[in-house]
Amino acid sequence: AAVEETHRAMRDLGAKGIQIFTNASGKPLDLPEFAPLFDAMADYDMPIWVHPTRGMEFSDYASEDESLYEIWWTLGWPYETGVFMARMVFSGLFDRLPDIKIITHHMGGMIPFFDGRIGPGMDVLGGRTTDEDYSEVLSSLKRPHLDYFKMFYADTAMFGSRAGTVCGLDFFGVDKTVFAS
Repeated sequence: AAVEETHRAMRDLGAKGIQIFTNASGKPLDLPEFAPLFDAMADYDMPIWVHPTRGMEFSDYASEDESLYEIWWTLGWPYETGVFMARMVFSGLFDRLPDIKIITHHMGGMIPFFDGRIGPGMDVLGGRTTDEDYSEVLSSLKRPHLDYFKMFYADTAMFGSRAGTVCGLDFFGVDKTVFAS
């Protein structure tokens, strides 16, 4: 249904892109069932703007039923954006669709601030995990994994945070940054 609506919006209504959320009813968007949506937008050569979605029902701790103090929004949205980006990178989306345009909200969430953990820190992907074999993930990518994170675009909706905006601009560059959203 999302692909059908994308075609209607793009062809019939003249849309210049679409908005999706970082997950679909709790499902990660790197699942094969969502590939047709990314394929369609790559064919249109138009951007996908990704907004984080995480509500209070995403608890801060496993022992709780919901997030407290609006932590789901303040810290959860940047985390959710980073998770979405990582799943897209490590699933090989940018190798499959190298020209796809994905705009991340709030300057890419946590990614620019954690580039050391994501770059050199993830160089040992699988070394900390005992119940999954991730040994082939990095070698299956055509480029160093941090390069893919810089292929995303980011918007400047940062609630006026100068430090966060500068960090995002340093990470993505001005050519990959769009004003607000």
